[in-house]
Parts: sequence; C-alpha cells; structure tokens
Amino acid sequence: MKNPLAGRSVVVTGGASGIGLAAVEMLIDAGCSVVMADISKDIGEREFVRIKQKIDAEGLESQLKFLQTDVSEENDVKAMVDLAVSSYGKLDGAINCAAFTPLNVLLHELSNEQWDRSFAVNMRGMFLCMRHQIRAMLKNGTGSIVAVSSTAAVRAVPSSSDYSANKAGINGLVRAAALDYADKGIRVNCMMPGAIATPGQQKSAASNPDFDKLIELFPVKRLGKAEEAAAGAVFLLSDAASYITGAVLPVDGGHTAFYR
Repeated sequence: MKNPLAGRSVVVTGGASGIGLAAVEMLIDAGCSVVMADISKDIGEREFVRIKQKIDAEGLESQLKFLQTDVSEENDVKAMVDLAVSSYGKLDGAINCAAFTPLNVLLHELSNEQWDRSFAVNMRGMFLCMRHQIRAMLKNGTGSIVAVSSTAAVRAVPSSSDYSANKAGINGLVRAAALDYADKGIRVNCMMPGAIATPGQQKSAASNPDFDKLIELFPVKRLGKAEEAAAGAVFLLSDAASYITGAVLPVDGGHTAFYR
C-alpha cells in the first residue's frame, strides 16, 4: 500500500543531524521529496550522499536535495523554500528543527550577544521559516508545518533562561499561526521533545554538571531517541493528524506530566 505521504514536498531545517536527520530519513522512506537544510555544509553534504545512495540502492520514489541554510538569515530561508518549490513544484510540509542549544549560563552572566544569537536562531529563525513556508503553502491552499520546540518551554531548565524563553515563544507562535491559517487549509503544530540523544543534547549535557540529575526526573529514566521524537513530528505533518492544529505534542518520556 502506498504511503499517504508519498509525493509530498517537504523541507526539514536542522536536517543533517539529530531529530531533523531522523525526520528526513522517515520522510524519504515514506516517498516524500525533501529539501534537507542545515547550517553545517560538511555534515549536510555527507548525510546527503549517504541518503542519496540509499534512495538509489532501494529504488525509492523519493528525491532529496541539500542546501546550506542559516535560518536566522532571511535570504537563506527564502532560498530554501524556493528550492523546494522549483524542484518539486510546490511545498506541502515543513519540519523546523534548526535550533541554537542551551548555553548553560546564568541569566545575569549572559551577554547581549549570546542572548541575541539564541533568539536569532530559535525565535527569529522559526518566524522566518514559517513566514516563507506559509506564503508558499497559501498558493496550494493546503500545507502542514511542525515547529520543534522543547519541554524547556514549560519546565524550566537550570541556567537556560535564553533557551526557555525562546522555546516558550515558539509555542505561542504556533498557536497564533494555527488560528490565523486554520480556514486556509494550513495546519501548524508544535512537537515538544524532552531530552533526546542528539549531538546538540550531548554538547549541552557536557557543560551542565546537573544533567544526570535531570534525567532522574524523567519517569522513563532515559534519554529519548532521535527517531522517537522525529516520529512525533512526522505524525503531526501527516494526514493522520488532519484534525489537529495549534497543538503542542510532548515527546518527553512523561517529563511534563510528572509532578516533580
């Protein structure tokens, strides 16, 4: 049976590693044509070659393109969306994973430059992506966007005031956008991962001496897998979630449900 996502045109930001990379692979397996966007040119090109070889070897009906993209730069974001439309004829979906990881710096020690860079990627970047993606989707009269936030939006993480603030902003942005475009055929949802074993998470944990203690607050007592988080995002993107918009889906091992 043909996957209902087959033939869809999708962009994935932060697509060269972690949750984004897992999502790209799931979408390719489902028969989507994907633009994998990432700020890292070297890693992106390496993963592009690996996945392209898989497409060719398995005879998949998918297509894949890679574009180096800094989501805080509007020209990069526009080029990403334009590439999807010019290559695949339209834009059906987007999973926006690109993020600036927590700095693990107390608020009073944060520099203006650190604060601004965090918001430039996480908040401004999400805004720019959604704006250009929605413009493309309005031409189709349909589309689905999944913004990747974090449980830090609703459960404070030590020494991460910048990260918690901009992730909370993403949740609010999603709800407002969902309201604005619900009658225009465009769904906008948020996938809110907890601690997921990704390169970004490992980098953050290495500079946070309390990280192991935080894991004990998770009912499942382990980190999530990138594939587990990506599955939540792909579900929200798909027609299986056709009556879901403005939602914030935790994929967090029960962390936000736990009373502690």
